[in-house]
Amino acid sequence: MVQAVVRGPRVDPVIVQRYPAAPSSMPVVVTFAIDSAGRPHAIGRARDAYGDGSQDIVPALAAARFASGAARTGCEIRFTATQATIEEAPAQMVVAATIFPEVRPPRAAYARGFAPDTDCMTPPPEVRLRAYPDFKAIPQEPGTSDWTLVGYDIGASGKPSAIGVRYSSGNAALDRAAVTAVGRSRFEPGKRRGCAYPYWRRGAALAAPVSPEALKVRPAGSTCPIETGWATKPVLRYPTAFSRRRIEGWAVVAFDVAPWGQTGNVRVIAAEPAAAFGDAAMQVIRQATQPPSQGYVGCIERVRYVMPNREGEPETE
Repeated sequence: MVQAVVRGPRVDPVIVQRYPAAPSSMPVVVTFAIDSAGRPHAIGRARDAYGDGSQDIVPALAAARFASGAARTGCEIRFTATQATIEEAPAQMVVAATIFPEVRPPRAAYARGFAPDTDCMTPPPEVRLRAYPDFKAIPQEPGTSDWTLVGYDIGASGKPSAIGVRYSSGNAALDRAAVTAVGRSRFEPGKRRGCAYPYWRRGAALAAPVSPEALKVRPAGSTCPIETGWATKPVLRYPTAFSRRRIEGWAVVAFDVAPWGQTGNVRVIAAEPAAAFGDAAMQVIRQATQPPSQGYVGCIERVRYVMPNREGEPETE
């Protein structure tokens, strides 16, 4: 039985340099479960057909929603890449791939989406007042990314005119607020045409699914003390694709410790909402060491990946 989709996964497009030019025809296969509230979890990549540009697939699925009802397991979805040159790709897609500040688009991509026909860039007009929307008042689902590109002209007095949304991710409230913000902005006197300005925002942090049973697990035959110290402390690194979407997660990792303090036999007991958090946590434990001892088996470390309440660097604990 097919589970109805409330909000499908919206994978962010990317600009890559790829040889050969054609993408693989083989899909990326992702397995997952759905809880009773319709949230995907236990997400893992069953088959990777291509690497470039596929990093957002699992985070996008983690932010999707299905209809609530009976929990389901053994679900599967396939993502197949499509590729086009910057000149051939829809301008909407080019803008989506370049609008966020961490992306440094090539000149051709910027010209295609932001400034196809303008005298607003050589040089750009001096900004006297740049207005912004009240982003906190704009509704948005956790774990998602929304954006809008507003086009406008500038009159002789420096006041914007002919203001309208050029391209958008589809958040109507953000579109309206962005148009209003451009209307309140002011520039140096002098007519310009074809100007554009992007507004974007990430949704609130998407909390990790709770699994008390997994968090209480302890391997049979464990000789490890409940509390152990670290000689070389774990260096915690948030999976990049999930931190970009502000998706939180956790992992329970089991491991053994050699008498000289080296960790080994590292394995994931459980991880949510995606296996990627377990992969990251294993690397954390492999690179850490404990003080010399008689050696232990069946040690447990619980790694939580938690976003801060305000915009900034993610936290792990």
